[in-house]
Amino acid sequence: MTLRADILTDLDTILSTDDFAVVATLSGGSTINVIFDNPYFDVLAVESRDPSAVCKTSDVTALVHGNTLVIDSVTYYITEKEPTGYGTTLLRLSKEA
Repeated sequence: MTLRADILTDLDTILSTDDFAVVATLSGGSTINVIFDNPYFDVLAVESRDPSAVCKTSDVTALVHGNTLVIDSVTYYITEKEPTGYGTTLLRLSKEA
């Protein structure tokens, strides 16, 4: 079996809320599991955050830029949607529309 096939088979395990994933609510009210990341950056004394979420591509086929994703009661706007080619998509997020 190829690595790609292994990853596609194991997506539900990878995105299990028993481990790293959290539940997120999409625009329209449906929920999906995502791995949320909100790293802190300090470059030349400019502080920022760069929130993102990894999810199954099949869960976000209808999403477009500007749709929302609610994680832990915080609303994020989708600014970029980047399919990885391995059955997952990286969603770049912003707290501002």
